[in-house]
Amino acid sequence: MIGNRDKLRRIEVVDDVVAAVLRTKSASERITIADDLQFTARQMVECAVRSAHPDWSDQQVIHEVCRRMLGDYRQDR
Repeated sequence: MIGNRDKLRRIEVVDDVVAAVLRTKSASERITIADDLQFTARQMVECAVRSAHPDWSDQQVIHEVCRRMLGDYRQDR
């Protein structure tokens, strides 16, 4: 059985300079920035998966990208 401490995830803190810049942005601008970052991260992970597994189908690649970015839900059971 996995203990509660093992379930905790590392929390990253925003750099003070980045936080200062984000404070100058509107809520919609911050959401757009976050969306762009997530999209770019997903593209990078997808490229890495396709490079490591050129024989995989699109469905297999998508499944692995989701697992890497969202975690494996089966581990939480």
